Amino acid sequence: MCKETGLELVKLLAERYEEVKRIRESLSEETDKNEYRQRAGEMVGLDSASRIIRNAVGISFEEYIAATAHI
Repeated sequence: MCKETGLELVKLLAERYEEVKRIRESLSEETDKNEYRQRAGEMVGLDSASRIIRNAVGISFEEYIAATAHI
């Protein structure tokens, strides 16, 4: 995988992360326990996938921040 493709994938993961984060914030930790936990797990998975891709193709943290600043 080339660096440009990695950046595109990381952008998509960051967009999904923010979407899941908004959904999770709309849930009540007390009344929606299962979905709240599921969304938290999804966020962890998205973050891990992003980190793996960044490491695999050599995307620096600064490049990551610049690529996802609009999100």
